[in-house]
Amino acid sequence: MEKFILRPTENGLWVGSFPALTAMGVAHGFSTRFGGSGGADGQTLDLGWKTGRQESVACDRKRFFAAMEIGDDRVATIRQVHGTRAIQVDASVLGRSGLDPEAYLGEADALYTDEKRAGLLLGFADCVPVLLFDPVHRALGVVHAGWRGTVSLVAQKTLLTMQRTFGSNPALCFAAIGPSIGPCCYEVDQPVIEAVQAAFAQPERLLRKSEKAGHAKLDLWQANSDQLIAVGVQEKHIFTSQICTAHHHQVFHSHRASAGTAGRMGLLAWLK
Repeated sequence: MEKFILRPTENGLWVGSFPALTAMGVAHGFSTRFGGSGGADGQTLDLGWKTGRQESVACDRKRFFAAMEIGDDRVATIRQVHGTRAIQVDASVLGRSGLDPEAYLGEADALYTDEKRAGLLLGFADCVPVLLFDPVHRALGVVHAGWRGTVSLVAQKTLLTMQRTFGSNPALCFAAIGPSIGPCCYEVDQPVIEAVQAAFAQPERLLRKSEKAGHAKLDLWQANSDQLIAVGVQEKHIFTSQICTAHHHQVFHSHRASAGTAGRMGLLAWLK
């Protein structure tokens, strides 16, 4: 079984997914730039309000929901702030899907639920999407992890929150790391290097040599894997797309490759 695939949808979008999670009953999709109404060319799918194209973003979100075969009344989202807060989603808060720029649950960087068909929506443009799944208690989490969230252990903290809330055993849980900036392209400066060194027991696994003095290439994929392994997730239960959004910026939105003008890719997931 392939780790990560891209497939076309009936309404002209291309969506990525992990077949292993799909087989376990986790409906999910990572949007690409294809099939939308936004962007300077009028054809780039953009799910992020920060670009200022509110009418086209709302249209693109509706197109993405339709491609995923879920109504906006079954979706919830947040305002992402590069922190570690996780918000639980139940039936009472569904419908805050962000079709209105002010329609969100609160400021946070993760959502989690054990509610069936509760769509969890986050946006990305190089930051790491992490999907967490507990097959025993049928619980799901989605996480937004930039470098700040990664060194603050947002993925690990979200999983531990699921453990406290639902009884999730990390050793039995699965994790998937979606398209995001890879170590091939993510050059960071000394303050980030020092933050990584302070946060991880083996920072040498995460920092690669850069030709630029005082800089290093940071492996956010490994950093998020390592923090989950540290609390008991089995390495064989972690799937990584190995797709760098900056290297493949024609397919995925990339903040770095666009010099800060990128739209947003969406991760939408729910329990069947």
